[in-house]
Amino acid sequence: MSKWIEEETGNKLTDESKMYFQLILENLEKMESLINGILNYSSIDKNEESEYEINTYELVNDIVK
Repeated sequence: MSKWIEEETGNKLTDESKMYFQLILENLEKMESLINGILNYSSIDKNEESEYEINTYELVNDIVK
């Protein structure tokens, strides 16, 4: 979509508009990366049980030492 907008506007954009358009493109790439990261994180080891018991007494004692 962004490439289409870029092709349609061509040289009609001011320098300021081009700068804002570039910022939008960069932020879209960051957003895509974040979304992909969240999707990857949410699908890691769905079937593997990751819960386990923690002895809080031992944990606190280890921290205090």
